[in-house]
Amino acid sequence: MLGITYERSCIYIFNREQATFVYAWKWYFELETDTDILLAKADMALKKYKMHMVISNELLTRKEQVIVVNEQEKVTVCRDSTRAGAEVEYPMVELVVDRHSAYIKKFDA
Repeated sequence: MLGITYERSCIYIFNREQATFVYAWKWYFELETDTDILLAKADMALKKYKMHMVISNELLTRKEQVIVVNEQEKVTVCRDSTRAGAEVEYPMVELVVDRHSAYIKKFDA
């Protein structure tokens, strides 16, 4: 059985029975005031730091939406404004987990 734990910029997957490390998936956070600069820096971080994903926040809308960038796509993730107290982190984490699961399935096939 696999277990998952995470830090600020990495998800770690480990084998619970054998207590062995299986895989780490890295991402990078970028905060900027200009969307064009933000996306350029996100693309640069993907290449320079060999990240799997960059979570990009525009300063003025950082609590409302983020842009998740990987090599194939740029996805805008928004908080659910119909729910009181909803934060952008919840749908962001769902997207990261979804993309990570799809990434792992490529290697299981």
